[in-house]
Amino acid sequence: MLESIAINRHTHPNLDQPFSIGHLAECLLFYGKVDAVISPTELEEIFRKCDISILISLMASGILNLHIRLSSFGSSQTPGTSRINYGVYSVRGDTLPKRVVNTLLKVYNDGYKCQKYAERILPYLYEFDDEYDLVDGFLGDSRFTTNAFREVVKQIFPDYPIPLDLKFNLHKVEKRDIPNELVAKATFETDTNFDLDQFEADLRARRVEGHQDFTVTFMMKAAAAIQDIDVASEFQSELSTEEANNIIVQKAILNLDEYQPNNEKVITEFNQHIIQDCPSIADTINSGLRSFDEYMYLFEKSHKFRDWIRNAHDNEDHSLIRNYINEIEAESFTDGKFYKLLKFIVVSAPLALRPFSIPGASELVTNAANLVTGTAFDVFTDKIATRFNKWKPNQFVNNDLREFLKE
Repeated sequence: MLESIAINRHTHPNLDQPFSIGHLAECLLFYGKVDAVISPTELEEIFRKCDISILISLMASGILNLHIRLSSFGSSQTPGTSRINYGVYSVRGDTLPKRVVNTLLKVYNDGYKCQKYAERILPYLYEFDDEYDLVDGFLGDSRFTTNAFREVVKQIFPDYPIPLDLKFNLHKVEKRDIPNELVAKATFETDTNFDLDQFEADLRARRVEGHQDFTVTFMMKAAAAIQDIDVASEFQSELSTEEANNIIVQKAILNLDEYQPNNEKVITEFNQHIIQDCPSIADTINSGLRSFDEYMYLFEKSHKFRDWIRNAHDNEDHSLIRNYINEIEAESFTDGKFYKLLKFIVVSAPLALRPFSIPGASELVTNAANLVTGTAFDVFTDKIATRFNKWKPNQFVNNDLREFLKE
């Protein structure tokens, strides 16, 4: 059912759903394969929380793939104009081996050790190149820019009045000989019937900070949503990213079959309905209650649970809960009529028909001894027979998982 998921998240305090080692661990437990598209910042977080040998074993098994972005998207507004710029920024001469060594040095501060670690881990790391031409294509589509702009305004200022006939278009223009535009990949003129100056003034009046040039906010959020499309189409899997990005994609783009937003919905429902009296795996690890190394003991015990998830029937509502309930309510071998009849014939009937006697003992003692013997045979037979019962997911959840999550 849950074959694979791609994570496209970032470590940032202002994000509602940032990248975390706890979320990565949760995805590893519920999905057969995890592709994480991360920057060196998220890679550093992984190095700090996860032992290198454990990380290598996960990647070598194919369960986890790490794809590193060495470039980043940026935007600026040309001062005093309605011109907006976007660019792709990277460090000159930067390579994946250099960045991995430098990231390891931030964690271990030992040049020789970091070089050795880098040699071991580099064969399992991939460099991820964003399709920035995809950004160009979408930013030139007036339907996308208008719909995406509407959603970004709603996210920043939910009850702000937006024209029903909103228009927000971007027209690519020649770059001028000024710093903001010279370093940009492309420069656009904005064409809109939305009063940006008034909107920015209203944001300041409400003390909503961080949006001095709102078109820059729009460009960054629109580009992040477009990058999600790129990641989803690259891995053809479900996607875990910022919910705000999902809304932009779903409202601004139609007929996008390869885009399958997930955002922990299946995992969140499982936590809420099955282990509602415990913290989630992500919260348990992120809070420091358990380490990633401790989590690996749980992960090693989860093979049957993970196999069950992947083989579960993918119903119409994509519900793992329904599969879980159906599975644990299914009749076991020891609950079936055949087993009960067999036990009666082999164990209960012989003792009832031919009870044994104890020489010299009273009838009361003999009856008590027969009762105890019959009960013991029943218990022993049931214990042996349970080996023929089919494994059920609640055996992992109620024992190993709950023990791990116990505060």
